[in-house]
Amino acid sequence: MTNLGGVAASAAPLLDIRPSRERIRAVRRGTAPLVAVAAAGAVVRGVVFGSHAHDAALWTVLLVLAGGGLLAAAALVSWRLRTLRIVVTETACGQTTMLGALRLWPRASLARVVSVVVRYSGASVPSPQWLFLDAEGNGLMLLNPRVWQPGDLEALTTMLGVTVEELAARPVKVVELRRQLPRVVPWWQAHTVLLGGLAAVVLIAALVPFAR
Repeated sequence: MTNLGGVAASAAPLLDIRPSRERIRAVRRGTAPLVAVAAAGAVVRGVVFGSHAHDAALWTVLLVLAGGGLLAAAALVSWRLRTLRIVVTETACGQTTMLGALRLWPRASLARVVSVVVRYSGASVPSPQWLFLDAEGNGLMLLNPRVWQPGDLEALTTMLGVTVEELAARPVKVVELRRQLPRVVPWWQAHTVLLGGLAAVVLIAALVPFAR
């Protein structure tokens, strides 16, 4: 993806949109059950082991890994929605990174916008995605239409002069999407369950000696 950061400083944006406030509030409300689960785990630890804290070392490790991981993931999603913007100028378009830096690509490089519902590994609910592609099939930008107001998405496609094409009438597994568009889906994204499992095994193996 081309980074035309200088464009942002020299050209006033014709369009500058942010995620739906309702979506951001929904994500924040969704963190409440995660906090409750982590708190319940701490209560169970206290009730079961009582004053014998040294016997609960492994439980504590698992609680920190599971509860901490869930809370961290929720916090990252909330942060991403707060920093996310899509900007269109006279000659460029792009979105912000996790840290809020604007990454732009030339509008002339946009060839098509594809809509697809993706089944990511380990996810119970498919995720709709819009893929902004150049003529060679490289990914320029990706967005989840559920995050944005319909009016903002209509303004974006109108300004870019594109129509959204439906890639498939059914949800597509991320591995299958990688076969169709290898330059859009990286290898690690198609094997998140495998990588997550390996990471969990390494972490548990590293922490088990401290739980004895």
